[in-house]
Amino acid sequence: MSANILHSWLQEKLFRHTPISISVIDRDHQIVEANRSFKHQFGDFSGRHCYEVYKKRASACEKCPATKTFMDGQVRRSYIDYLHYTTPIAAKNANKEVIYVVQTNMDITQWVQQEKEHRVLYEWAPCYIAVLDRSYRIIRGNRRLWKAFGHKAGEYCYQVYKNRTDKCADCPAEKTFQDGYIYHAEQTGMTKDGEIAHYIVTSAPLIEFGGRVDQVIEVCMDTTQYKTVQTELSKIRAIQESLITHSYDGIMAIDEQGKMIIFNPALEALLDVSGQEVEDLSDLEQYFPPPLLEIIRERREACMIPGFPLQSKSGEEIPIRFANICLKSEEETLGYASFFQDLREIKQLEREKLDAERLAAVGQTVAGIAHGIKNILMGLEGGLYVARSASKHHDPKLAEEGWRMLENNITKISALIKDFLNFSKGREPQVQLVDPNQIAREVINLYREGAEKAGISIIPELQEGVRTAPMDPQSIHSCLANLVSNAIDACRMSNQQGCKVTLSTREEDNSIIYEVMDNGCGMDYEVKKKVFTTFFSTKGMGGTGLGLLVTRKIVQEHGGKIELDSTPGQGTRFTLIFPRKRLPRPKAEIGSSKSEPT
Repeated sequence: MSANILHSWLQEKLFRHTPISISVIDRDHQIVEANRSFKHQFGDFSGRHCYEVYKKRASACEKCPATKTFMDGQVRRSYIDYLHYTTPIAAKNANKEVIYVVQTNMDITQWVQQEKEHRVLYEWAPCYIAVLDRSYRIIRGNRRLWKAFGHKAGEYCYQVYKNRTDKCADCPAEKTFQDGYIYHAEQTGMTKDGEIAHYIVTSAPLIEFGGRVDQVIEVCMDTTQYKTVQTELSKIRAIQESLITHSYDGIMAIDEQGKMIIFNPALEALLDVSGQEVEDLSDLEQYFPPPLLEIIRERREACMIPGFPLQSKSGEEIPIRFANICLKSEEETLGYASFFQDLREIKQLEREKLDAERLAAVGQTVAGIAHGIKNILMGLEGGLYVARSASKHHDPKLAEEGWRMLENNITKISALIKDFLNFSKGREPQVQLVDPNQIAREVINLYREGAEKAGISIIPELQEGVRTAPMDPQSIHSCLANLVSNAIDACRMSNQQGCKVTLSTREEDNSIIYEVMDNGCGMDYEVKKKVFTTFFSTKGMGGTGLGLLVTRKIVQEHGGKIELDSTPGQGTRFTLIFPRKRLPRPKAEIGSSKSEPT
């Protein structure tokens, strides 16, 4: 009974309720019967041909599978817009022709689209993809795999990737075959062109039967470029670390929060402090003067200051050249770096150079001074002879002349010895903050009266607003006094009327400039070459030849330079230039938080 019910249901219900559209077509391609799914998918079919319903055509398709099945009675499968199965019904007419065919239609558009997408992903994925069987042979591979390693389907993966003859020791595919889990590993292989290839392998089970993995898919992400860049970056980092570690200059770097990220050995040695003791800037307050800490904390960029003093752990003051820069990556600020150059050796060399120049000049002067003293001694002998003659003859007038000769030559030898001693001995400048104009006024007042008696005008041209500067006022006074005195003497030696000496001050390009100019006799080329040489004087017996040497020495001690411009018959100009950044610093200013670096 149940069999009859099942047979009846299969005949009457299955055709109508199956979720696949089914239609019965006669030899004229007219649909004579169709199930519910067909009607839902294609609409009413009564009195219509299959090509009208399926394709909205007015005539039969050129490659109609139903036409062929009517002819040979074979089952056919085709796909145009749907997956069609065309099956002949067994009933035939007197001519043994197939009278009807049944067409089942399945819409697999979405499946086909997914298959296309998967295939595109598989073929064009930016990685190597291979499917392995249990013997580790490559069954399938994508384009990228074949392009890199050659088309070697059927060969072992370790042959293709690494040109090996045996399986890799750390094989992720082997582990996946064993337990069905996903594994990752870093591997290094060789391309078909013989180049090293680095990649990260991910193995995953692809086909499993009865709890056993039969096929594994391997996805390999190429990291060769990354590895190359990483290697180059490692080299650059090693070079940078070596430069920082072995730099003779102290180097310090802080991040945006002020935390110490670099404190190199040179800076440790400079301050006698271990880098482990320094976590941030606050740990350096006892070593750095407040102005220096302020510069770093204010994040001043591209700042360079020479001659700044640091204090080591032992209390030693160390002159340094300081520079500060901003560390950036494109527009992002990473922190700030400071550089400290130890100037002790340079300062010592500068002192030794000055001493050497001074001693060399002393040596050169010995020969010249003997000649000068000889001339003066001759004058003394002459004066003594005149004085004795006057005493013998009781001649007061002759005695006065003898004493005058003795006094003049004693004055000359005294001036010679004093200038020589001033030049030869070393002297530390007594630096203090002074008004450059005030020193010039004092020199003008010193010589004005005597110059006016000789008919020579002294003209001050002092620029207003020249800031105070760290100088040794006594030494600068001596410099200007020497130059003004020489200028007055040059005017006296000139035959011109209306001679004048101009002493001017000004500030240009952060430098203090003194200028002494006269319109006296001037100097020719040969004289200009000798003015700074030892024991040369244009005053004959009236000069020692050391005045300009002393002047140049003082200017150099202040980090400045002296320039000369002179024309015979027109006058001479001496220019003293003192860059503020090179001026010595007063001791009272070191460590003062109120003082700004010059």
